[in-house]
Amino acid sequence: MKAIYALIGVSLLMIVGGIALIVNQPPAPEEAPIAEETRDIGVIPAPAQTDSEIPQLDVEAEPGSEPWCDQMMNIPNVEWTREDSKTFADNCIYE
Repeated sequence: MKAIYALIGVSLLMIVGGIALIVNQPPAPEEAPIAEETRDIGVIPAPAQTDSEIPQLDVEAEPGSEPWCDQMMNIPNVEWTREDSKTFADNCIYE
């Protein structure tokens, strides 16, 4: 029975000692608030294009000709018309 009383006494001393350590701990230094970046990561900006990077169609190139096919290779597919796509498929894709 003395062992149980001793165990309870030691436990209470540990609890009181822990509380004393917590109470006597020096205050933590205040940290500067973290500046949050106001950047929307859901939107990816498109690369800037200058006029020199945008391919221009040669007025004299006949649709279906080799120069026309070369020029169409430099134009994004989303800018093609339905007729451009059909002409390109018929004349510019080789087996």
